[in-house]
Amino acid sequence: MTQNASVLDLRVRRTRMLLRNALIELTVEQGFAAVTVQQITERAMVNRATFYRHYTDKYDLVMSNVRELVDELGPYEEPYGPPALRHLLEHIVEHAKFYRIILGKDGMAPFSAHIRSYVEQHLRMRLEAMTYDPARMRVPLDLCISFMANAMLGTITWWLEHDLPYTAEQMALWLPQLNVHGLSYGLGTDIHHI
Repeated sequence: MTQNASVLDLRVRRTRMLLRNALIELTVEQGFAAVTVQQITERAMVNRATFYRHYTDKYDLVMSNVRELVDELGPYEEPYGPPALRHLLEHIVEHAKFYRIILGKDGMAPFSAHIRSYVEQHLRMRLEAMTYDPARMRVPLDLCISFMANAMLGTITWWLEHDLPYTAEQMALWLPQLNVHGLSYGLGTDIHHI
């Protein structure tokens, strides 16, 4: 890469970072629906033409950032479990403000669906690698995956909304156990029915 291309790449990354940070700040202050492109560009100290060189609208800005964050997580090579989950949770801690906007109580369904899809694909890969007899399944695999992904994202959302009271390492140990063993594990007792 030439020096000019490198400088341009740094400028593009800096501009995108400024726009993302402005979006996050404004969304925290007034909610995503109320945020305008004009406000984003003013807060980022970037002109509107520059914004539109990178994004078509504020939704494109968010989706582009969601895709970048999911891409940073990497492929689904590592099996589901504490190390892979800890990697995801540490990523969430690093980008907590943005994840709060996407997954939080005023979250954005189209964008959180992209994250849920990532988690579901990871879970599917892991479950399909396990040895099980499809004839003995009590619940369809797709429903199991949906349940696990939504339980995990719901718990992660709670974790974000409560300002990350537990470490990523603790959460990475607890979430798989809760997903597999449910309330019996969480409450430390045998629960046969509710």
